[in-house]
Amino acid sequence: MRSAANDAAVVRGRCLAYGDGITFWPIAEIVRGAAGVMETDPLDLAREKVAKLLPDTPDRPAIVERVTELLGMAATPNAEETFWAVRKVLEAMAADRPSCA
Repeated sequence: MRSAANDAAVVRGRCLAYGDGITFWPIAEIVRGAAGVMETDPLDLAREKVAKLLPDTPDRPAIVERVTELLGMAATPNAEETFWAVRKVLEAMAADRPSCA
């Protein structure tokens, strides 16, 4: 018998002890890992990869834009909108199977 823990998607992000602009670093690492976004990816490819994590909804383009901002690939992120977008990504990831950090 398999338990839910065996089927869970495990995501990881680490906190840095120093630096400027690292508030969202652990979350960015989680999203990069889940979407397979490389730091060398062009912005359009990163957007495609993040979009694959999400269902096709009217909010999808806005979520993708906020998350790519979080990854440091676009304009400076707005904290409130970033929290919303990250929540949507994590909800989408957990919709298919349990997730844990």
